[in-house]
Amino acid sequence: MIISFIPANNLQQMLENLLTLVRENAQDAIVSNQAIPDQFNDAAIEETTNQLVSGLKYQFETGNVSGLIGLLNGGLSNVASNPIVSQIINSLTQSLAAKFGIGTQQANNAASMILAVVIPKLISKINDPNDKSFDLPSLAKELGGGGLGGMMGGLFGGGLGKLFG
Repeated sequence: MIISFIPANNLQQMLENLLTLVRENAQDAIVSNQAIPDQFNDAAIEETTNQLVSGLKYQFETGNVSGLIGLLNGGLSNVASNPIVSQIINSLTQSLAAKFGIGTQQANNAASMILAVVIPKLISKINDPNDKSFDLPSLAKELGGGGLGGMMGGLFGGGLGKLFG
């Protein structure tokens, strides 16, 4: 198991789906990146997944409803300018630099590159009513959102309704 605070089977499946999504999009940012030694590729992919989950978990725990709504509705072409994404990039940068001994700029480049690809794809999957690989109400509940899923569900209808309960 990648992340130790994950108790639920459906949440575990979502984490596996997220790890797969990161792995499928890691070629340029991690696998082909000469700054990250090849023996650390899998660990860097797992760390990317961990930091993404931790960053979203923090947003759920602090009740940043408007920030999460902004991220989900903010358009997919410019996610790097979103404050939540910026925080996750910073955390991933620090972690990659510390764990794999690469320079901060190189770590930031890798973090920015991978998250600029993965987060829009994740948002698309969450917003797609036909894609059941990510269930945001369960994710919100398990990651500390408690009633956040239902509260956010009341704000949305249509395609976003499946996201929040």
